[in-house]
Amino acid sequence: MIDPHSISFTYFETDQIKFAVQLCKMIKKSGGAEFDVLKFTKDWEYADAILSRAMMANDEPVSDGAIELTQLRAHFMQQFPERARKLGALIAIANPQATPPAPVAATAPVRSTSGNKDGSDSDSSNVQYLKGLR
Repeated sequence: MIDPHSISFTYFETDQIKFAVQLCKMIKKSGGAEFDVLKFTKDWEYADAILSRAMMANDEPVSDGAIELTQLRAHFMQQFPERARKLGALIAIANPQATPPAPVAATAPVRSTSGNKDGSDSDSSNVQYLKGLR
């Protein structure tokens, strides 16, 4: 597993490729669709979309790997905002010391479109939300 505190961000761009390849292999092994690893490392928004989808995966190693890679990218953005901005990260310019916002998928529960008549969430959507947060 990735420990963001033990990683030197000197070679973040190449390390991100290595971690993206590992994530892609885990997704493929779990039966998910592959993604473009090079695009993942060059297009920050594309990577965020892939990571958000992977965090919601029913496969625990995939969701755990996506969370770890998201945390690694968040630490990188916090420590090296200018480098992250050059890679396409959207960072608040007013306060570069501010912690970047968490991806939406990691903070918002999955809502069931076929919810109960009273508008409350079904139990299955809560299970998916909790699984995605691992």
